[in-house]
Amino acid sequence: MGKLLVRSFFSLYFGHSHSKRLATGACDCVGMLGPGLGGGFGRYQGYFGLVTDNIINLKVVIADGSILNVSATSYPDLFWGMRGAGHNFGIVTQFNYRIHDAPVEDWTLNELVFTQDKLEVLFDHMNMLGANGKQDVRLVSYALFALDPAISTTEVSNSSQTVDRPY
Repeated sequence: MGKLLVRSFFSLYFGHSHSKRLATGACDCVGMLGPGLGGGFGRYQGYFGLVTDNIINLKVVIADGSILNVSATSYPDLFWGMRGAGHNFGIVTQFNYRIHDAPVEDWTLNELVFTQDKLEVLFDHMNMLGANGKQDVRLVSYALFALDPAISTTEVSNSSQTVDRPY
């Protein structure tokens, strides 16, 4: 959903003739800032860094109700903490973010699914592609772990068998 809103924003204000991009997260479900407060892997991280690297400033409501304008020069320790663990320090009500010229117009996204018995070999290959952080900026690779009984019925969680305990 977050990327759909971003696309709509750019189409409305910049039009398609202005090729602009944002360093967004890879999951639509957390919106635009969600990945930034938690770090933020994304499809353009080779070009623009992590989502969190592109935050300019934040308006944050902290526990005592105060509203702070947080940036590299105003509450810099809180700014550092917000960009990676932001969900722990306050509620963000507004933010400013870097917009970049599009480095490329077309790109390819592949999602591959592997069962547990293939993961060791998979990560050996991903590490070779990563070249210890020296990979081509056009290559982004990351992994998501999920237990999906539609893929493997032998690798399912037993969490449905646990009973919730009162606090």
